[in-house]
Amino acid sequence: AGVAKYSDGTVYQGAFVAGKREGQGTITMPDGFTYTGEWTAGEIDGMGVATYANGDVYEGTFVRGKRQGEGTIRYASGEEKSGTWQEGVLTDGSGN
Repeated sequence: AGVAKYSDGTVYQGAFVAGKREGQGTITMPDGFTYTGEWTAGEIDGMGVATYANGDVYEGTFVRGKRQGEGTIRYASGEEKSGTWQEGVLTDGSGN
């Protein structure tokens, strides 16, 4: 495990394989986005929790950086939606 700091202020702390983010890690971006969870070949991929700059929190599965599979989003407003995600879009669940 290690820490990588990027010129834009982004910080990644976690595991690396062959110089790429791989395994468990946390990234924090200057705009307020954070993600803690699984990485594959440098991309957010697997189970994790993402907190967006606007206060929304998604907990679930990602594929190549997009919400994909089962997950729950809790909006900053307090509203919560769960279901199956496809390419970052909720395809079923409450309110859809």
